[in-house]
Amino acid sequence: MNRSAKNMLRLIGMAFVGICGLVAFAWYSMPIRGYLPSDRQARVVFDQRRTSFDRAAEVLQKEKCVGVIASDGTSSNPMCSIPVAIRRALVQETGAKTIVLGDDGSMEFALWGTGCAICSDSYKGFLYLPTGARPGQVRGWVPAFAISLEDDALPKANGKVSDGLYLLPIDSEWAIFRIKYGE
Repeated sequence: MNRSAKNMLRLIGMAFVGICGLVAFAWYSMPIRGYLPSDRQARVVFDQRRTSFDRAAEVLQKEKCVGVIASDGTSSNPMCSIPVAIRRALVQETGAKTIVLGDDGSMEFALWGTGCAICSDSYKGFLYLPTGARPGQVRGWVPAFAISLEDDALPKANGKVSDGLYLLPIDSEWAIFRIKYGE
């Protein structure tokens, strides 16, 4: 290979590395946010599916099946006695991506949002707290009550919504929740 061909390959390689670096920088610095509905839109969804949410809470509360139920009905808890078909039906009826069942009886029905290992997680959905339960720590978070779950109404750190679990009460047992974690 002649000298000019080697120089050309070196130049192409350097350009490729530079472009890859720019793409990686842009990807990392871009705020990745899935669709999160407004509080009003979330409330409409809850009202439309209220019967399904109440039914799911009733079925899941009887079994005390702590863990995560995925959209296909599988559970992170191998001891969960609720059949997969029933768990799958509950997830589908409520429209949840996942249902997280806490050992305190709380249930998070996550309907909207995104998250990944290298980006921030932001989810919105509905939290069930059984009557008499106090909203202490829910999966390690101490919930903060808010008058709105919109970005403008929540506490900020470095110009972005602070990490945390935020609740907008619906009634004595249900709340719209928003979880914001990491970046």
